Amino acid sequence: MECSSLSTNVVDTLTLEDVYKQNNLVLINYAIGCLFKYNKKHLLGNRIGFEKEDIFNFVRLYYFKTKIM
Repeated sequence: MECSSLSTNVVDTLTLEDVYKQNNLVLINYAIGCLFKYNKKHLLGNRIGFEKEDIFNFVRLYYFKTKIM
């Protein structure tokens, strides 16, 4: 999974950016994934969603680390 995450979230995204730049195009890349995990306030199934003010809490995952590169 780590190789796949690194490829998709870093290498492929940078390649896409290069192609757009070479063709004088604007790239808007909406790529977001899991930034939150369940906690005491947000239990699985309680239907309480996360808000934009909430601080992400998934920093230990390799996937998350590739999203912020």
